[in-house]
Amino acid sequence: MDKKKISLLWQRYLSGQEEGKDAYFDAEEIDDLLESFEEADKFTHYDEVLALGLRLHPGNPLLLIRQTKLLMYNEDYATALTLLDSMNEIDNEDIDFLRMECYVMRGDYDKVVSHLEQLIHQDCEYLESLFEYIAPILNDMEMSNEAHDFIRRGLELFPDNLILKDESCYNLEMLGDIEGAIDICNELIDQNPYSYDFWFSLGRLYTLNDEYDRAIEAIDFALTCNNASPDSELILLKAFCLFMNESYEQAIKSCNEILADSNVQERVIPLLAECYVNTEDFEAAYSLLKQLLMNKPFPQEASVYLNFIRCCAELGHDDEALEYLKKASHFFPQNIRIQSLQALLQIAKGDMDDKAAAIGIHRLKEADFTTDNDFIDKLFSAQVTSRELAKEFLRNKGNKN
Repeated sequence: MDKKKISLLWQRYLSGQEEGKDAYFDAEEIDDLLESFEEADKFTHYDEVLALGLRLHPGNPLLLIRQTKLLMYNEDYATALTLLDSMNEIDNEDIDFLRMECYVMRGDYDKVVSHLEQLIHQDCEYLESLFEYIAPILNDMEMSNEAHDFIRRGLELFPDNLILKDESCYNLEMLGDIEGAIDICNELIDQNPYSYDFWFSLGRLYTLNDEYDRAIEAIDFALTCNNASPDSELILLKAFCLFMNESYEQAIKSCNEILADSNVQERVIPLLAECYVNTEDFEAAYSLLKQLLMNKPFPQEASVYLNFIRCCAELGHDDEALEYLKKASHFFPQNIRIQSLQALLQIAKGDMDDKAAAIGIHRLKEADFTTDNDFIDKLFSAQVTSRELAKEFLRNKGNKN
């Protein structure tokens, strides 16, 4: 847009305001001013300039469409539809797009289908673009079944449309059909084999399907397609897949590549620490988790506390282990592993009377554990400490005052 032209239009508007009267603009000039506001993401004067335009040109379609968009932005879809009906224009792309969007936002999918069938019957020339515009809105509104039907209709008419296939992939994932989403994603890659986004999506879908080897392969392809610096989210996904494959050393390497990225740091640190725990580098895990717990006292995952408690037990920081077990019990009162560990310690310390101990043991059995060594093995090998150290910790360390 011509910045000089916009500047002159704006000065004319301000001059009229200073003189206490409306400066004259033709409808296209008002539309240009409004467009410049949108491009600059500055809407302070948007409403008043639009109101001026409608006073000067009350029936102008360009400005009425702007008013419709403003009504929709304010979620007044009923008034927006009334305004669209008043225009009575046939084969107007903007009007049809906005009408369909209003129907979606009101949850009236029957009217979406009815208007769509009317446009198909009329051999609407912008029908493919309409499918591309509405399908993502249906997905964003989490109208998954409706989106599935709409995308199916679109692909029947435009079977090679990449946007609709991409939306279909997302939609199938939302519906829980991961295999179907993988099939569509592979079709997208066949049509565009060097797409970073498609390979990234395929890697993520394989991860959801617990196919970690295939996920890693897809992620590596994505990395070769990205000419810019590697995406931290993609590296994090690869690290997770390596972790799930028990390739801890490789996962550690991937985690360290993005450890400095503040956007993913709070997710990388727990994963990296758990890798260190699984390779028995408890000092490294302890240091990472201690920093995380100091910087963010209320982590979202109970596993952060459980891994930290294990590191404390392994490194002999007994008082700290008990301190953080108490905190974990407060923050995550329903977590069965934390409850179980706390119950074991209370029983070992003799803090429970017979009745309380029986209740605690019953609670552990509800979690499909037993109270013998098998229970200790299952509990501590999961995320707390080794069987031998667990027993020592319960016998001796837990009895400290």
